[in-house]
Amino acid sequence: MSKAIQDFISEKYKFPKDDWICANYIQSFSGNLNSDNCTSDSLSNPRDRMILHTIREANDAVFVGARTARVENISVKNKPLIVLTNSGNLGGISANRNTIVIAPKTTETQIRHTIGASVNVIWLDNFGDITRYSQTMGVLIAKAVKSLGFKRIVCEGGLTLIRMLLSAGAIDELCISIVDKNSTGPRIDTDTLCTPKLTQVLVDQEFYKKQRIKSVYTRWVLQNRRGRDEE
Repeated sequence: MSKAIQDFISEKYKFPKDDWICANYIQSFSGNLNSDNCTSDSLSNPRDRMILHTIREANDAVFVGARTARVENISVKNKPLIVLTNSGNLGGISANRNTIVIAPKTTETQIRHTIGASVNVIWLDNFGDITRYSQTMGVLIAKAVKSLGFKRIVCEGGLTLIRMLLSAGAIDELCISIVDKNSTGPRIDTDTLCTPKLTQVLVDQEFYKKQRIKSVYTRWVLQNRRGRDEE
């Protein structure tokens, strides 16, 4: 990729200075996520990965569910990686001194067994009743993340985590890469969870000329951020 393209992408993916959570993911034109091996590999392309890294660089921390961190082999070297787990099983996750875990207190033994005693853990129990799932859990997760003090956070999935945060009104923006490839994976169905407003569309003409695969990169600001009013 040329420096001119990188500079263009960096200019197009700037974020507000503080209090902003965006979700970044890739889907097919039909709205399906992931491929048969449960990763985004078959949908992704070099431009999408450039945008992924640009968004990471523009944010203060990366937030992801434990299963997604494992299957996507997510590794973040120069930023804090926040990992949400409900079971405490963090085996196979690339953790370092910047890794922060968010989990129920009941998972403490499992967390220490799979990832070590030195990892920083934020207990969800400190933010409310964790036995009430769905929207309430999304609010608690958002509060736990914000308690860390990061101004801009990108959530990279998985599907369940993004759905919970959307249901709680805790996500400010969706950054969605859309590619013309077949996928049988699940869907987020954002229209049933939020009211998105399209703010940017980039069309990858160069990749289409080379691979004959249509790709667009979109940004959507969410209108009904209920979680903001509940803080």
